[in-house]
Amino acid sequence: MSDSEKEPLIQSPPRRERLASERSTHSELSVHSIISSPDSTGCKICPTFLTELGYKEKLTVLFMCLITFVQCLCFSVLAPFFPKELTKFGILFTYISGCFVAGSCAIIFGVLKWCPAGNVFLAMCFLTRGVEALAVSAHLTASMAVIGYIFKERASLAIGFIEIFSGLGMMAGPPIGGVLYELGGFGLPFWTLGGITVTLAFISCLLMPSITDDSKQSNQSKLAMLRSPYILCVCLVIVCAAYGITFLDPTLSLHLENKFHVSTLYVGLIFLAAPGTYTFSAPLIGWINDTCKQTNIIIVLGTFLLAICNLFIGPAPFLNIP
Repeated sequence: MSDSEKEPLIQSPPRRERLASERSTHSELSVHSIISSPDSTGCKICPTFLTELGYKEKLTVLFMCLITFVQCLCFSVLAPFFPKELTKFGILFTYISGCFVAGSCAIIFGVLKWCPAGNVFLAMCFLTRGVEALAVSAHLTASMAVIGYIFKERASLAIGFIEIFSGLGMMAGPPIGGVLYELGGFGLPFWTLGGITVTLAFISCLLMPSITDDSKQSNQSKLAMLRSPYILCVCLVIVCAAYGITFLDPTLSLHLENKFHVSTLYVGLIFLAAPGTYTFSAPLIGWINDTCKQTNIIIVLGTFLLAICNLFIGPAPFLNIP
């Protein structure tokens, strides 16, 4: 690997600059933590209400899955291109504009109920969620750069602290969205979420410290980066971790109700277990990683525990658990 490939996107600021921005560090972390919560909440609000549309049930589920798939596809495909755009447009501009556009798309999504039914409505759903995914990918990519710039020595702990609010967003999304839906119908949850996100974008303009990107761009292509065994391994681990959580959404509730006759209350509590554990364990894992500097061991241990837990959820037939 050449020297240019080893250089980070953002270099650590000089000591004097770090001391000058020390007062704004806690404000920036607080703002980004709050913004992370609406992002996560939005991911949980959408599936709750699309089933209330006037289409037949099977078609509703199909298009709900397609809309979510397009959103995730746009997020996954476009996110790798933003590291290059960070130096072109500026880190703070990418961060704030991504937050603003994502909130605006959430507001627009809430008014789609007045669109003509049929193809027009579906096309607007795909377009709105796709643009929102583009904005969120820009915002999250820039946020990682901001964290790497400000919290150079304690980046893992800072990310873990921010993930607390991501977990809270995942937990709070369904109940808060349900209450807002009962109060104001389909649009109110999205208008509320979008309004909060747009407001936080303006607050970020006031509280975020100035960031100067003096790093050099690597000429290495993105496909060449994927040939790195370490990067490929980390990508696969992230996919498995996300799969381990999300594949339970459409199957676990039916499995619990049909086979174990678990009440709806306990099903909801079981679904809170994953984001709840995620919320409180993220800063702990970040602190351990910053302290011990054993990233590979933590990744292997986490993947192993994920595999063991998935064997017991079924449970796997060869375990002979009734």
